[in-house]
Amino acid sequence: MKEGEKQVESILPQVLKPGRYIDNEVGAARKNWTDSHVRFALAYPDLYEIGMSNLGLRILYHVLNSTDDVLCERVFAPWPDLEEWLKKTNTPLWTLESKRPLKSFDVIGFSLQYELDYTNIINMLTLANIPIHASLRTDDEPLIIAGGCCALNPMPLAPFFDCFFIGDAEALIPEVLPILRKWGSRSVSRQELLQGLSEMDGIWVPGFNRDAYRQYIPELLDAHFPARPIVPFVEIKQDKFVVEISRGCTRGCRFCQAGIFHRPYRERTPTSVLSLAKEGLEASGYREISLLALSASDHSHIHQIVGQLRTLREGLVMTLPSLRGDSLSESVAQLLLAHGGITIAPETGSERLRRITNKDIPDSDIMQSCELAARFGFTHIKLYYMVGLPCEDERDVDAIVDLTHRIARAVPDKLIKVALSPFVPKPHTPFQWESQENVEKLWEKIDYVKRKTKRRNIQVKYRDPRIALLEGIFSRGGDELSAALELAWKRGHRFDGWSEWFDYDGWLSVFDEMSVDPSSYLATKSLDDPLPWDHIHSGVRKEFLLAEREKAYQQRETRDCRIEGCYGCGVCEAPNPIPMDHVLPSTITAPFTLRDRGRFRYRVAYSKGEALRYLGHLDLLRAILRTIERARIPLVYSGGAKPRPKVSFTPPVPLGMTSREEYFDMITRVQLSEPVGSLSHAAPQGMEFHRADLIRDPSSLSEIYQVCRYRVPGLTISEARIEEFLRKPEVLYKERDIRAPVVAISDEQGELVVDIKAEKGKPWWVLEWLSELTKEDLMQHRPEREWL
Repeated sequence: MKEGEKQVESILPQVLKPGRYIDNEVGAARKNWTDSHVRFALAYPDLYEIGMSNLGLRILYHVLNSTDDVLCERVFAPWPDLEEWLKKTNTPLWTLESKRPLKSFDVIGFSLQYELDYTNIINMLTLANIPIHASLRTDDEPLIIAGGCCALNPMPLAPFFDCFFIGDAEALIPEVLPILRKWGSRSVSRQELLQGLSEMDGIWVPGFNRDAYRQYIPELLDAHFPARPIVPFVEIKQDKFVVEISRGCTRGCRFCQAGIFHRPYRERTPTSVLSLAKEGLEASGYREISLLALSASDHSHIHQIVGQLRTLREGLVMTLPSLRGDSLSESVAQLLLAHGGITIAPETGSERLRRITNKDIPDSDIMQSCELAARFGFTHIKLYYMVGLPCEDERDVDAIVDLTHRIARAVPDKLIKVALSPFVPKPHTPFQWESQENVEKLWEKIDYVKRKTKRRNIQVKYRDPRIALLEGIFSRGGDELSAALELAWKRGHRFDGWSEWFDYDGWLSVFDEMSVDPSSYLATKSLDDPLPWDHIHSGVRKEFLLAEREKAYQQRETRDCRIEGCYGCGVCEAPNPIPMDHVLPSTITAPFTLRDRGRFRYRVAYSKGEALRYLGHLDLLRAILRTIERARIPLVYSGGAKPRPKVSFTPPVPLGMTSREEYFDMITRVQLSEPVGSLSHAAPQGMEFHRADLIRDPSSLSEIYQVCRYRVPGLTISEARIEEFLRKPEVLYKERDIRAPVVAISDEQGELVVDIKAEKGKPWWVLEWLSELTKEDLMQHRPEREWL
């Protein structure tokens, strides 16, 4: 074991959910360090569960590792418990794949998706022993870059980064790799590197007096897409296979920064989507697929795509992101099938305010979409509204209440989940000059909606207006805010987007000390004054944004350019890139239906090895189920809206332990020829399959396997201690009797052996009592379980 791995190994037992920080996931790249000319670390300034849900990070990881001489690994923000241990043990922050210190890489690229992650960026650099200020970095330290939607206003972070990528990374990587190879060999100095980068259109380098122009790929290429994705062990926020069916949006909602950042509109063909989905589902073992787009229902062949995907496999769960209020058709609802809820986004309660935001959807269309969702069996309907929009008044807030009540009455047997989000004006949108409502007024509106929608089938949730205030400050601020970010980090601010770590009073104290007036950042901006982000060009002309702002105040709609033709926003040259053609294909192959063609019960023996010992029980079960899917073993599923595989397991292996042999029973629809070989080929590292026996015995696993043996190498317990435990009729530990489930204890040549009844035993507690060690210390002995 390498030195870095030893340090990691000593820390993992001390933290919650150590599965966040291990590697060996199926689909992860493992490349040779010495053969790589550019060593790139992709950094996401939030938890693994959030970062691995980001498709942009997955795409960039795939593109970089597809280049022969480029190595790319991942690192995520450590939760505060791990941060404490990194500091305590003087261990530098490491990447997942090789456990190498982050500082040893040539380039570290941060994904900027959310303003409240900014303090995490400073923290990650510090934990990696890298100077947080770009001006203090030498030629021996990594190049620190950033990209993502927040790079449209890089100014609050400008002192901390060497450069910012503006636009699609797939378009920029081929351009920058030649100079990054020189940097990797250190044949250029940092200053020469930055000079070269500053001359590229899609890159902004602080300190160089050059504007940056967003770059984009003209079409979505399958070669750029990770069709064989990384399959996380721990459950992530978007724990499904995701296919990006389109990028960009032509609807022109005036509050939407993503609609600007991702222009022009580009689509994948139905053939391409089907091919990527087929390969991705087979390689990953997922049984759920999400069709990603800013407006998935606007894809010109959405019916064909959904219909074809329904034929891929039995029980496939398919989801679309939130839908426009007028976009759920009967044909799409029928093809999706109802699994859980569906999200519909009216955005506002009133038709007047929808015209102002350029989301001109009549209430009748929203009602029709909700009634369709209810008719086709969706369990709940989530309605997304914004409060605090420009020109909003009391009538508009009342309209949210009224529309919600009408929907709740129309579908009385469905739960209506209302999500309220404060409006935040974003750079490069027609509303970038508008004011943001103060916290007190936003709370009043949220409380009003909550009071007025008290009904059995209505549930209201909301984003904290205080968090929205910070988002508004840092989304429209300048480089003067960098000192406030640094002070907030020094005072312990981390994970500000997480309610349990958000400290509003602490931020107000920071702003007060740094003479930052929050109200000045929320105020309306003059149309004549320069904006902090004017040197960053999104491709959309400022004249177009001003014209759209004027239309908003006139309550005039700008219709989709795929319907009306080009409005001259400035991004693309084609006046009508892809026509809208929502025609249901004349033939759609019938979707699979779940049915039993037979029932064959197999008892499978497997082991949980060292690479997986820090996985919890649910994570291990999920890994096994996905291994079965990758092995293409046709399981029998239960009925109902959410079919479940007919698989049962022996009781959980405690986190931190390995196991010589565990068992699960699976019921298949066909008799299998070589199940062990198929499972072994599909298994992640650390999981080995030994046998798969076709059984006729109806006995359950719990009836057969009742006593576990736990072996703790290198741990010697005195005979007196063992005898003391065994002779007592009851041993209380943590207010529970741990004596009754224990069958036997012995010391076999310096190895403690304890036999415990599986159903009621607490093995860690027994081992702690016997050894007088903590569970974390016991993990260092590498306990192992087997069945008697």
